[in-house]
Amino acid sequence: NLRESGACAHCGSSNRQRQMALMIRQRCHLAPLGPIWFPRSYAVYNTESNGALHHRLAMSAGYVCSEYFGDGHRGGEIVNGVRHEDLQRLSFADDSMDLVLSSDVLEHMPFPRTALRHTFQILNEGGHLLVSMPNSDCFLWQELDRGGVNPYWAELEHYHNFGRRRLYQLLEECGFIARRYAVSR
Repeated sequence: NLRESGACAHCGSSNRQRQMALMIRQRCHLAPLGPIWFPRSYAVYNTESNGALHHRLAMSAGYVCSEYFGDGHRGGEIVNGVRHEDLQRLSFADDSMDLVLSSDVLEHMPFPRTALRHTFQILNEGGHLLVSMPNSDCFLWQELDRGGVNPYWAELEHYHNFGRRRLYQLLEECGFIARRYAVSR
């Protein structure tokens, strides 16, 4: 999996995590290199609780992360030291987040529209949602499809495969204005 490979010798981040860090730096007008620091009052919600990017962001005062542990848990409940959240029923207050990171999550959800609507509700006016996922528009995806060997079609936990048009439509239906779409190479 090219998205999860290419571990950085310095921090251990994957290609996907480095692309997300680059988008954070660009959208939040941060320096292109060095630590990622936010003002104390800046609220960041990350839908994953592990990896090099998580460890870097966890140093920020307004950082919250979570995982999904199943329907048997309440939103905000701590499970094995990690906050549980269901993106389809977030427990955060409306307008409480400045930045939400969703990395390889939406394609695993049967109803991503519901999750995006809840995400929109918790974002402050002018807040940002950064989304990462396998991209059905990219050259490699198309080549794997032509060869009949695309591994994403065999992943049973993938409910959706998104390209630009479908993702933009979904985001706009949920109130977002898509600002940038990039395909990592």
